[in-house]
Amino acid sequence: MPTEPETPSTELVQADLDRLWETIDTANAASPRAPIQFDTVIQNVVAFAAAYSSANAWYAAGYASYMHPMRMPDEIIRQQTVFYLTKAPTLRPGFALPLLYLAYH
Repeated sequence: MPTEPETPSTELVQADLDRLWETIDTANAASPRAPIQFDTVIQNVVAFAAAYSSANAWYAAGYASYMHPMRMPDEIIRQQTVFYLTKAPTLRPGFALPLLYLAYH
C-alpha cells in the first residue's frame, strides 16, 4: 500500500532556508558580483519558496533579486523582484520587511 511522503519538520525547512540565505550572502559578498551566481541562487530560493509556500523564502527571493547586479538595467529582474517581495506579505500579513525593500525598489 503506497504511503504519503513525509513532510519535513519545521526545523529541517528552516535549516534549508538558512543555507539558502548563506548562498545569497556569498553571492552578494563576491567581488565582482556575478549575475550568473545570482541567477542560480534566485532559482534555488524560488523553487524552495514555491515548494513550501514560505513567506520567508519569498522574501529571500525578493532580497536576492533586489541585490542582483543587473536589476536596474533588466526589466525582467525588476518585475521578478516586485513579484517576490509582494508575494511574501500575502502569505504572512503584516510582514513588513519585504515591503521596505519594495518601497526602495
